[in-house]
Amino acid sequence: YLLSVEPMFPRYLFIQASAKAKWNAVRSTIGVSHLVCFGPSLGRVSGEFVRTLRQQEDDDGVYRFKTETFKAGDRVRIAEGVMAGIEGVFHERSSQKRVLILLNIAGKIAPVELAEGLIANAV
Repeated sequence: YLLSVEPMFPRYLFIQASAKAKWNAVRSTIGVSHLVCFGPSLGRVSGEFVRTLRQQEDDDGVYRFKTETFKAGDRVRIAEGVMAGIEGVFHERSSQKRVLILLNIAGKIAPVELAEGLIANAV
């Protein structure tokens, strides 16, 4: 599998500004389409959240998700969600961050597509 580097928050820019900042100047900046708002209030992210993300970057400023690599035929189990604990067989990656696993349900093989983060190696 080829590795790719993608933004964690595509098209978002986090800024630190005072509550009295002139938001019209930010809104009129070339490339800014809109500000994230919840009702009349600007969206806020704590400085601690940003610091935590930055502490997990490598020397190149990249956060590397810790994921297991699965290949067709590997026994896997669903680690989270309503089907947690059910085992199946890894079939393929169906798209970015999604996988297709095969489950034996009532004697029939059923393909199930899940987020990759929901599966783990079967023990």
